Amino acid sequence: MEKPSLGKRIWSFPLIKTKHGNIKIENLPWFLFHLTPIAALFVEFHWGLVVLALGLYFARMFAVTGFYHRYFSHRGYTVNSRIVQFLMAFWGATALQQGPIWWASHHRHHHRWSDTEKDLHSPLRMGFWRSHVLWIFFIDDNPDFKNHDYSKVRDLTRYPELLWIDRHYYMGGVVLGVVLFAIGGLPWLIWGLGISTVLLWHGTFTINSLSHVFGKQRFETGDTSRNNLLLAFVTLGEGWHNNHHFYQGGAKAGFYWWEIDITYYGLWCMHKLGLIQKLPVPPERVIETGREMDRVRAQARRILKPGIFRRLSVEELIIVVQAVNTCVDQRVLRKLNLQELRNQIARWKESADEWLTSGPALQPA
Repeated sequence: MEKPSLGKRIWSFPLIKTKHGNIKIENLPWFLFHLTPIAALFVEFHWGLVVLALGLYFARMFAVTGFYHRYFSHRGYTVNSRIVQFLMAFWGATALQQGPIWWASHHRHHHRWSDTEKDLHSPLRMGFWRSHVLWIFFIDDNPDFKNHDYSKVRDLTRYPELLWIDRHYYMGGVVLGVVLFAIGGLPWLIWGLGISTVLLWHGTFTINSLSHVFGKQRFETGDTSRNNLLLAFVTLGEGWHNNHHFYQGGAKAGFYWWEIDITYYGLWCMHKLGLIQKLPVPPERVIETGREMDRVRAQARRILKPGIFRRLSVEELIIVVQAVNTCVDQRVLRKLNLQELRNQIARWKESADEWLTSGPALQPA
């Protein structure tokens, strides 16, 4: 086995050791970026700097969601040339969230093991802070994921230019920083690169943490992914996370006209400009399944008390609705507490025959 270089050993030297892994010297830039709001107090302020920070936040969020996520991770659409593909990768690298191959490898791992012990950032398993941000410090120490595990992304590693940008992803941030400093000096550098990047990191991380806790579950996906309108605004459409976990193909996460998906609108514009060749959307069977699940949820909401309705899984809601539509009096269901209802659901689930035997027992006295 090849011995790591001196530079690599220094870069990986542990500064703080924890039970989850080590915080290393290579993690220092992350902490330094979080000091930029303090640095902003010592430079001249005007509202144009806020516009600059937000503009670069959304421009680079589009690169993360539209390029790193929907293209490199899921191959949700095709582009017309390797030049376009490289430029997409380079602009994504300005977000300073590693390179496209690393990002895709990690994300495919997440989908494979979502909300299990092998998921690197499951709030269900790890709590908020580790799922939101602390996982990035310990990823190299995780036995279930290697930092440069390319076995999941062989479709990307055949492109030498992508391997290059993956190894030198920081060049995206360097180039952006040089341009900003050349145009607007230190204020532009602090607001356009520093503050904007910190906001971008945490905006992206909300999908790992908050979108598995808050929101609506339309589909049964075997995990805790949820749809959240607020996060859809913050992340340009990624907040429709339960939709995405149910159907990962295609370039669209907002399945219906009212589910705002700004990333898809941007990709549609690129398609009209000829930069993207095929821009598939979810098939009709997926759309119709979603409509049916919305009808089930609407009926379950009428049947159950609000506090109980919000705490049941999609599968449990389906069973309740099927029971009421078959033979169970919904007035009795409303009298049950959460644990009593879950016990009854478990009995119904064990055998289809119990739909008939359990039903009469729940008729009102």
